[in-house]
Amino acid sequence: RPLPRAQQILLSIDEAKTEIDNIDGNIAGHLRIGVSHHIGLHRLPPILKEFSVHHPGVELNLEFLYSEEAAIKIQHGELDFAIATLAEQSTNTLNRDIHSTPIWRDPLGFVCATDHPLVTKSKKIDINQLASYPGLLPASTTITYGLVEEILKPYFQLNKLATPTDNLESLKMMVSAGLGWSALPLTMLDEDLQLLDLPQPIRNLGIMRHNRRTLPNAAKAMISLIKSNADTGSI
Repeated sequence: RPLPRAQQILLSIDEAKTEIDNIDGNIAGHLRIGVSHHIGLHRLPPILKEFSVHHPGVELNLEFLYSEEAAIKIQHGELDFAIATLAEQSTNTLNRDIHSTPIWRDPLGFVCATDHPLVTKSKKIDINQLASYPGLLPASTTITYGLVEEILKPYFQLNKLATPTDNLESLKMMVSAGLGWSALPLTMLDEDLQLLDLPQPIRNLGIMRHNRRTLPNAAKAMISLIKSNADTGSI
């Protein structure tokens, strides 16, 4: 949806200010980054630490939110960029003004508690067996849900599955407690979870930024550091 005229004028002023501030090449000032909860916990800490050491003049303002929210805030000029789950190019309905750069591949595994009935001695199960037990997934509007749905919809409908929260850490807790199965990043597996021998959807995690706006020097420096930590072949 087009931005109101007054907001467009304010964004134009901010854009001009950024271009002026960038001239001297200094890396300082405020940096507004949207971060998904999962990336903030499992991918970002060492990057933030390194950035803070090399650029102490930058004041980091991190906002934890979901990919869909991040796209809106980037469009409205409320974030310089975001690090979040990326939609597939062919199904990207977030916003045509948003440019995405994949950084990490994030495989998901179907998991349950180690004492769940789905766990068998052979570790082999039929994907249809999932329909017989409660499933716990994030909201149907999320990218993660869409990836899981693509695998499961040929076998059974997902509309009866619970979507209690979009927070993967909370879903992990519920699965560990035996409340149902879910699909979680393999990086979250521990001794309380059993990985089921089923297909593994893969999410792309990466950078979201506005196509037509100038990034402040601090944002350019942070993005460069993030890219240096990318999976081989991602960019």
